Amino acid sequence: MSQIICLAAEPWSDYASRSRQLISRLKNHRILYFDPRPAGKGQRNAMTASHKDEGQLVEKWTTCYASPPSYSHLPPMFKPLTDRLMVRYIKERMSEVGFTNPVLWLGLPHYEPLVKSIPNELVIFDCPSEPYEYGIAENCARTSDMTICRTREMFDLLKPFCDKTFLVKDGADFARFNTAANEELPFPDALFNIRNPILGLVGKIGSHLELEYIRHAAAEHPEWSFVLIGNKDGTADLSLAEGLRNVHFTGYVEQKHLPAFLQRFDACLYLGKKDGNGPGAGILYEYLSTGKPIVGTPHSLHINEYANVSYIASNPGEFVDQCKKAISERDAWKVRQRVAYGKSSSWDARVIELNRSIQQYVSRASQQSV
Repeated sequence: MSQIICLAAEPWSDYASRSRQLISRLKNHRILYFDPRPAGKGQRNAMTASHKDEGQLVEKWTTCYASPPSYSHLPPMFKPLTDRLMVRYIKERMSEVGFTNPVLWLGLPHYEPLVKSIPNELVIFDCPSEPYEYGIAENCARTSDMTICRTREMFDLLKPFCDKTFLVKDGADFARFNTAANEELPFPDALFNIRNPILGLVGKIGSHLELEYIRHAAAEHPEWSFVLIGNKDGTADLSLAEGLRNVHFTGYVEQKHLPAFLQRFDACLYLGKKDGNGPGAGILYEYLSTGKPIVGTPHSLHINEYANVSYIASNPGEFVDQCKKAISERDAWKVRQRVAYGKSSSWDARVIELNRSIQQYVSRASQQSV
């Protein structure tokens, strides 16, 4: 298997998407990565507008192309035509680089109608954790050769529709985040004049988080500093927390700079709310990679797998108590074990799982063809 076409769910960017993290680690493959983007504004004739993009070599064997506008704002009746435009564009790029029967990697289920029109050796559906429409995801799994899921819930849902369904969880860039444990990193300007102990949270700031826990602890312990890194999504009432002098919002920080922030944290916060989606698993694995203590809620399902090295609180009072324990932790075994968990949850480890799954499929397919 030497050719991959990735119809991606997310752009090729600094905060590397799941598809990028996985396929960029597959060895001996040449990759065409089709970067999604919204329909262009001001196009007078979007349906016939030509789309040209010479592509950008983003890694040694990977070329990234801007996909034609999806025109997702148009009525469903136009989708067959926009699909044909996308197929034509992909085939043109394949012809230019000599691709014949590549592996098709689908980052979203709505790419499924393109599959029958693009020559391929194998179709892999990398299912989003929460597809917008489950019926479309089920259909994509049914027509794919392999389906990989990042959560047990989606695995259980899609397994009946594709017998080659595998669980490959999200991961962390272990090598990058482990530098917080092993190297002296530059002190972030945003943390100057913020005193220790620092309890930090990374991720989108919204109603899916138990922010009331932070407000309660910050009011009870003004000597503690709470640092929240990420964009506010507008779904949570932050007025009370924003009025506290020891709660600090930094805004978005590029992934490459996050280890320097985490190195200065005395504890990392992972605070999913009951009945909410909660924070993603990736940030938990990044926390683990640093070896830092983690304070979380039992509603953040991923953290329960690491209860032996975490501090879990079910209410604001418990949260204060667990923060005290995390801040005062002096257990070298827990630090080493967290780092070990982070390494076993790295993208490199996930790719080993993925390669094993692919080889199982290829081996079975070869035996059936004999």
